[in-house]
Amino acid sequence: MLTFIINWISGILADFSYAGVFFLMTVDSLNIPIPSEVVLAFTGFLVGRGEMNMHLSVLVAGLGGLFGSLVSYAIAYLGGRPLIERYGKYLLIHRRDVDGAEKWLERHGELIFFFGRFIPVIRTFISLPAGILRARLVPFALYTFFGTVVWSYIFIALGTYFGERWSIIEPITARFQWVVIGMLAMAVVWYVHRHVKKRGRLI
Repeated sequence: MLTFIINWISGILADFSYAGVFFLMTVDSLNIPIPSEVVLAFTGFLVGRGEMNMHLSVLVAGLGGLFGSLVSYAIAYLGGRPLIERYGKYLLIHRRDVDGAEKWLERHGELIFFFGRFIPVIRTFISLPAGILRARLVPFALYTFFGTVVWSYIFIALGTYFGERWSIIEPITARFQWVVIGMLAMAVVWYVHRHVKKRGRLI
């Protein structure tokens, strides 16, 4: 499956160049699991061959990531919170949890939208809570763009450096991704345990 995805991504980039970068980064930011590491690493490979320009590739990748993130943000902004408040209780998510998350965002600042772009899994879905919590659009857009630009520079540079061996980058990042998934799983278990325990006290 991974081989098919890599071949599909590399085919789009080879055929459509910058338009392919924009399209794939947009899709990645729409919460569809396309590994941006593969997209950017192969772009770096093409940069190394002189077929693309690094700085222009990064700019296009940043714009694609921003566009997809804004679409996700808009969807969550328009319908996210009412749906959470109405149906979230079936997932043990209550209005006070959303309120608490909003206060956490206010306390720690909007830089979370920048640093969240460097965390696998989280970077893909971070636009949804931003929309649900109705974070300010301009800071969200700016941090999203610049976070994606930095992320793109890193992996395009790696792809350029490794050249023909660019595909070795994905397995390395995949290991880190599973660590993040494990941490998120533990967080979910703790979250469910806490809410079930609270519900038991109320009965």
